[in-house]
Amino acid sequence: ISTNKVNFNSYIERIQSYLNINSAIKNGDKLIKLLNNINPPNTFNHGDFSTHNQIEYNNKLYLIDPIYSEDLYQSYIIDAAKHLFSVLYYDLNTNLYNACYNEYTSKLNIDPTELDVLIACESIRVSNRKKQLIDISNNLIDTL
Repeated sequence: ISTNKVNFNSYIERIQSYLNINSAIKNGDKLIKLLNNINPPNTFNHGDFSTHNQIEYNNKLYLIDPIYSEDLYQSYIIDAAKHLFSVLYYDLNTNLYNACYNEYTSKLNIDPTELDVLIACESIRVSNRKKQLIDISNNLIDTL
């Protein structure tokens, strides 16, 4: 279910703005070209679905610190990408990454190519605040 009238171009523009302010990211044009070939559905999402915003208590998972804004493009696929990036690069857990990736692509029918592009985009958003992750962003773009 769509939560607002914002289109995917606004997300692409946001990623382009991150690329514009971070000259250490290479092949940004390649990423933007790939972004222009996908169109994830506009749906409700958490907005910052990372492992840092999940708390387990009494065998239940609670999501905290959501980001919702009427002027941001939102999609559960972007949440999946943010989650996968955080599992792999914050938690360094390749087994969990692979398990979640397989669940997202098989059970939610998320296209793997689309997911990989969005994982690279989410890495760029994070690397603008955490410069030590720039090489990871460049590697993710190179593998696309």
